[in-house]
Amino acid sequence: MEIGMLYETSGAKDFKEFSKALMVARNLRFSPQLVLLALWERSLEEILQDFGILKDQAKRALKIAKDQLENANKEWAKGRPVQ
Repeated sequence: MEIGMLYETSGAKDFKEFSKALMVARNLRFSPQLVLLALWERSLEEILQDFGILKDQAKRALKIAKDQLENANKEWAKGRPVQ
């Protein structure tokens, strides 16, 4: 599914939350589609807990994803490739 369609059909309130949801799903090897659809009804932290992640681990996973996205944005702004 193309990224634009994923964003439009997700429950993310903005592109920042969408990006974080994708990063967390990738890092934890969860289905991105399930995580994005669950955003219609729950926060990312609640979704991770629904998947069996403990609350403190969910917060850590969200912080890691946030840090990864910030680093990627800095690299992209410098004209460096980001994977």
